[in-house]
Amino acid sequence: MTEVRIGDLRHRVRIEARQRLPDDGGGARETWSLLDEVWAAIEPAGGAERVDADQLSGGVTHLIRMRAGGPAVQLDMRIVWGGRKFEIRSVIDVGERKQWTEISAEEREL
Repeated sequence: MTEVRIGDLRHRVRIEARQRLPDDGGGARETWSLLDEVWAAIEPAGGAERVDADQLSGGVTHLIRMRAGGPAVQLDMRIVWGGRKFEIRSVIDVGERKQWTEISAEEREL
């Protein structure tokens, strides 16, 4: 990881957790609840193509870096920045020092 400077944390992002709420039909519906809003650095990391349901689709991965110490970010959460949504693929405690968190995420239409 390249060194993160405070000035790099210029994107205000939302960390959201998935919740399943019961519906009237005996099933459940999925909603997202806000856990925290933090400053983060976001940069594109790469792209890929894949076949989903016999259709070619693409995705762009991003690295999202933020200070550690907020809620523990997990794979079943998402990051929201403006109208963009990022599905979390991996979470790394940089240097195992609990100072910086680096998230690999894919921008998705969730």
